[in-house]
Amino acid sequence: MNILKNLKTTITENETRTVIGNLVNKVVGTTNDTRIGMHHQTNISPRFENYVHTLTQDHHEKLIIHQPTSTWDIVNTLFSRKILTFSATGMSFSATGTSTSVGAVDASGKVISVSNNAWVAERSKAPPQKC
Repeated sequence: MNILKNLKTTITENETRTVIGNLVNKVVGTTNDTRIGMHHQTNISPRFENYVHTLTQDHHEKLIIHQPTSTWDIVNTLFSRKILTFSATGMSFSATGTSTSVGAVDASGKVISVSNNAWVAERSKAPPQKC
């Protein structure tokens, strides 16, 4: 079908298209796609989108992504950017105004520990080396 001028099609009921084979849409010019109502798109096989120029998306509601899109996102989601963490707590209460901690290796074991400190300042210094 070759159309040398304008084509306008109005369908006042439903439209169903089934293509058994390949479908190619090529538009040389501007494309406006306005959908009023629910829009469902199902991709059964891989989907590839190539953008040769700027992509702008305006979302006027929340953007919801139901799954991470890369292996790194999955690792960050599961481990929250921590290499390894383990915690077993029967009961814990903590109220901290300001706290700073730097440690290369830290290990501690307590069976029962109770403390009430209004002000604590500590400084540890390694003993002098003997020659």
